[in-house]
Amino acid sequence: MDARADSPDSAPLPYENADVVSVSRKGKLALVANRQILNVYTQLGTLERATLGGAPRDILENVQDADWMPDGSSLAVTFVDATSSGEFPIGHVVYDTSGWATDPACHATASGSRSSITHSGPRSAGSPVVSDRRQR
Repeated sequence: MDARADSPDSAPLPYENADVVSVSRKGKLALVANRQILNVYTQLGTLERATLGGAPRDILENVQDADWMPDGSSLAVTFVDATSSGEFPIGHVVYDTSGWATDPACHATASGSRSSITHSGPRSAGSPVVSDRRQR
């Protein structure tokens, strides 16, 4: 739903079959569209970006989740191909596992210098992995 602070009205967002996974400070939306359920932990789709009400643009396939960097210029993502990977920003792998990786979050620092990914496996409830852009 789209709601404004200066109005009591709200309206549905024009994105069908898509989840809003993150909103940047600049009002850009990160969407994951057309999710396919692989298992209870993995629901992959196409990462899209859009301005509020604008047409979405495809960015990356097989995405589980995404989060905007604090400045709104780039995204951290988790996606699955042969393994589960975390990229921070897109194109720069900071984490790779044969288990499951979910929930990227880039709120560890206001500068956006670190990313957090929750690693889960068949016998694990999940543990956070914090990386900077140099994979540390």
